[in-house]
Amino acid sequence: MVRQIAWASLRLGITLFLYLPVAYAFFILIQTSSPRFLEMNWEAFAWLTVLLLVISYFFLHVARTKEFGKLFIISVLGVAVLMMYEGQYYSVGTQNISANALYVAFLYIIPAIHFVVPPVWTRSLLFLIPVSALTWFLRVSIYQPICFSYELYLTKPTLSPEQYDKAFELVLQSIPTMFIGGSMAFALLIPYWFALYGTNLAATYTSLASRLRQIRFRLNQLQWLRHGD
Repeated sequence: MVRQIAWASLRLGITLFLYLPVAYAFFILIQTSSPRFLEMNWEAFAWLTVLLLVISYFFLHVARTKEFGKLFIISVLGVAVLMMYEGQYYSVGTQNISANALYVAFLYIIPAIHFVVPPVWTRSLLFLIPVSALTWFLRVSIYQPICFSYELYLTKPTLSPEQYDKAFELVLQSIPTMFIGGSMAFALLIPYWFALYGTNLAATYTSLASRLRQIRFRLNQLQWLRHGD
C-alpha cells in the first residue's frame, strides 16, 4: 500500500511540475498563432482529400503498410472535421479560446489523466493522439500550402503584377513556417508514449531490457558469422 501511494504521488508530481507546463506552452502557442492571410480553397481541399484517400486505399492493400493505411485514412477524414471548426472561438469564463487550442488541450488532458489514474476506459482513447498528430500535420503542412497556392492562382487575374508578386512571395515565405508548424504536431507522440509506457515502469524496464538482450544476441551472431567467413 505504501509503495502504491508513493508511486501515485510521484506520478501526480511528474504530471503537475513537468508535463502540464509543456502542455500549457503548446496551448498558448496555438491560441496566439497569427491568422491566415488567405482563405482555404474548398475546391482544392476536396480534390486533395480524394487524392489522399486514394493513396490511403493503396496503403491498406499492402501488408507492410496496412496499419499505417488505417491511421492515414482516419487522419485524412480528421482534417475535414478540423476544417468544420476552423476559425471558431468559444467563451470559457472571460476568455475567448479557439477551437484549435481546445483541440490541443483535450489531447494533452487524455494522457495526463491516464498517467495519474490509469483506468481501463482511458486506454481506448489514446489512439486519438497519433491520429490527431498526423491530422494536424496534414492540415497545416500539406493542405494549407497547396490550397493557398491554388487560391492565389485563381486570384491572379484580379491582381496587378506587383500585388501578385508580393502575395506569391508571402506564400513562399509561409511554406517553411507551415511545415514546421505542422511537424510540431508530432510532439503529441511524447505524451502518447508518456501515458502508454509510463504507468508501469517495471514492465517497461523489463520489456526494454528484453529487447536489448535480443539486439545484443543478434549482433553477436553477426560478428560470429563474419569471423567464421
